Amino acid sequence: MTASFGETGVGGIRRSTITVTMKAAGSDGLLRVASALHRRQVDVVQVAYVRDATTATAELVIEATESRARTTMLTLQNITGVTGCIVSACEADQPREAILI
Repeated sequence: MTASFGETGVGGIRRSTITVTMKAAGSDGLLRVASALHRRQVDVVQVAYVRDATTATAELVIEATESRARTTMLTLQNITGVTGCIVSACEADQPREAILI
């Protein structure tokens, strides 16, 4: 488990990247991740999913407060088949007021 954050945007909401690594037994792992994000009411901005013979990696860009991002990471770690989870500040992070025009 790794978490690192910088400065926050309006209301503490910022863009963060969560990288989830899981066993590639099938596509049901990605469905479990999506279900957990939906239950946590986390706004997903962008998803990149790569799968090979043994592992799958989902890189999710989310908009949430720092505490919600950390709690979401802990929830994702408890999903069956997840082998690693890292949350960090998004490289292309912009203040929320710059996003809403």
